[in-house]
Amino acid sequence: NTRIYVDPASRKTGEFLAERLRKSTGYPFEVHTRLFHSAPVKGAILLTTKRADSALGSEGYDETVTPDSVVIRAPAQAGVFYGAQTLLQLLPPEIFSSNVVTNVNWQIPCVQIEDWARFK
Repeated sequence: NTRIYVDPASRKTGEFLAERLRKSTGYPFEVHTRLFHSAPVKGAILLTTKRADSALGSEGYDETVTPDSVVIRAPAQAGVFYGAQTLLQLLPPEIFSSNVVTNVNWQIPCVQIEDWARFK
């Protein structure tokens, strides 16, 4: 099972992401709350507001995808949500299917993204 770890404030976005990923991949994504840990977790996705760069603003986020983990870190929930949307866009387009899709290589490229709103 692929796990999605969230801090309490990021739970709603974690549930959204898990449901979106489950629909098209068929994989059993589970969402777990991590209260104090904000470091990458091997084999997991981490959504957190802990240790986020406040200069990114309320809609900004920092996203790191490595061969064995994903971390989306943002100062506010809007940024966590936008980071989750970016993660979905990094996957093959079949991720947006409302049914399980087979014969797809569900890989995400390794990236380091820092994004924020240009205008209010």
